[in-house]
Amino acid sequence: MPPKRIFIVGPPRSGTTLVQSLLATSGAFLACTESHFLRKLPHTSNAVSAVRCSKSFLSLRSWAKRNRFKARPEIFFNKKRGFVVFQELLDSETRIRKLSGWVEKTPSHLHQVQSIRDNIDSPLFIFTRRSAPGNIASLHKLQHDWYRANPDKQDVAYAVGRWVYDTALSACRYGQNDSFWFDYDEAILNPADAIEKLETWLNLKDGYKIKEEMLGEAAKQLIDRGEYWKDNNLHYIIKKREQSGIDKVVQAQSEKALDMVCYLRQEM
Repeated sequence: MPPKRIFIVGPPRSGTTLVQSLLATSGAFLACTESHFLRKLPHTSNAVSAVRCSKSFLSLRSWAKRNRFKARPEIFFNKKRGFVVFQELLDSETRIRKLSGWVEKTPSHLHQVQSIRDNIDSPLFIFTRRSAPGNIASLHKLQHDWYRANPDKQDVAYAVGRWVYDTALSACRYGQNDSFWFDYDEAILNPADAIEKLETWLNLKDGYKIKEEMLGEAAKQLIDRGEYWKDNNLHYIIKKREQSGIDKVVQAQSEKALDMVCYLRQEM
């Protein structure tokens, strides 16, 4: 039986690390730090793309080593083969560790969902979403550090635009047969219900249930050095966090953004 191949995607700061950490506590899935692999693959096939593929291969090999893989990736020189190598690497490591599937969590892979569907066998997608005020405010706090070299990405307008685009893209890419919505705000308000829905969708049996009390320990294994913004995932249990100090400008802009997304959904 082939392993479950799960991709967790969504806007940044929308709960992707939380979902991955929850799945990791079940003991059923191979879960690793963010690979950023698929977005590094070239879009064309030529001499330049072959060079880029070689760099992508080295990056993948380094990522596998950091996550203590016994399996090793094969070298590749085009995008399609890169997808094959990526799947084979994770499938092999999953079999070595005798697990039932693997979880790939890189939020920006939201922009490669269609390519994933075209090149990965039977992928499953967990789309995360979060309310505009909380998501935009959380992203805005980190913009200066994340986009230090690009002042154009450090203001509220960019945070609003990123949320609007990624949320609309999630709505467009969501598929009825291979996708699941994980709502961050609902999970904070009612963790037990959110976990039960996730377990049901993944058909997790007894012995491989999500263990919320192990959330912090699981998160430690999934956070790369320097990713201080993920520290909130180190709490041993999901706790309701009060939204405080949200800038009035962020609030106003996010409400406009929400209206825009609702309009786009009606038009689709």
